Amino acid sequence: MQSSTAGLILLAAAFAVSTGYGAAEPGLVTGKAYFEYTYPLESDSGITQFHFTRFYFTYETKISKRHTVRFRLDGDEKVDGKKWRPFLKQAYVSWQDLIPRAEAIFGMQETPNFSYSEKFWGYRSVEKTIMDKHKIVSSADVGIGIKGKLPLKFAYHLLYANGTGYTEPEDDSSKKGYGLLAFTPVKAVTLSAFYDYEPRTAKNIYATYGAFGGLDLKWIKLGGEYFNRKVGGDNTTTSTGMSAFGKVSWKIKGYLGNVIGRLDIYDPDASIPNNEETYALICYDFVADKNFHIIPNARRTWIGGDPPIDTINIDFEFKY
Repeated sequence: MQSSTAGLILLAAAFAVSTGYGAAEPGLVTGKAYFEYTYPLESDSGITQFHFTRFYFTYETKISKRHTVRFRLDGDEKVDGKKWRPFLKQAYVSWQDLIPRAEAIFGMQETPNFSYSEKFWGYRSVEKTIMDKHKIVSSADVGIGIKGKLPLKFAYHLLYANGTGYTEPEDDSSKKGYGLLAFTPVKAVTLSAFYDYEPRTAKNIYATYGAFGGLDLKWIKLGGEYFNRKVGGDNTTTSTGMSAFGKVSWKIKGYLGNVIGRLDIYDPDASIPNNEETYALICYDFVADKNFHIIPNARRTWIGGDPPIDTINIDFEFKY
């Protein structure tokens, strides 16, 4: 772990020096961390603890008028032995206007499927979106992507990639195709639909489709998404998920506050009865500063006919 961590730090330093520092545009360093206190109300459902759920370090610089390089290190609560682990999350070069009104991206990059819903949800510090939470698709992959705008307020995102995500190297010759089409008829409304397909073998095919819709009236936000995933050939396993969430905002004595609610229903295998997981979340976001949020929240999970699992959390989000 120590050698791999040192290697990543040296790689980040070398990357920054070679691409930014000393150049005409030295680039931008940003970071973000999610810190959490967890208190399970049932003694057998977890432990009381302070922990980081995520921390990011990002360096981005323009190497020409049309080319930008991004390098992002990530880290989470998974450990190697007794140490926290950093890992590579993004490493790419983008090329503006290689295709008119589009950006081509080469390397480890964001996947399309829940990019719009995650941005609209806006509380990754508290919880992942439903597809990310249940590992339906990785949030990043290695390949070649194109993001662009179309007439009539449409946008698209296409990606041809390994399919293994960012946590593992490629281990077979199959590749995964991702596609997303978004539509913003007015500023307050966002709609998107996606599809991905990966034929690992003739009898082991992964395919996912779904859609997202959001309404943002500044003081109130409402959003919802749905997905359907099929895995296999003759004996296909189908999993589905639905998520609905909302936020109400106001200011008190100059401080912004938000009340957020969310309800997820996830079925990992539609052929098995009474197997659904229902997940409810309610929280209050106290915005101490635009770069510092304190978010106490309560969560309940029901799986099939089992008793519910309740947790009280306090999440802290800070960035620079």
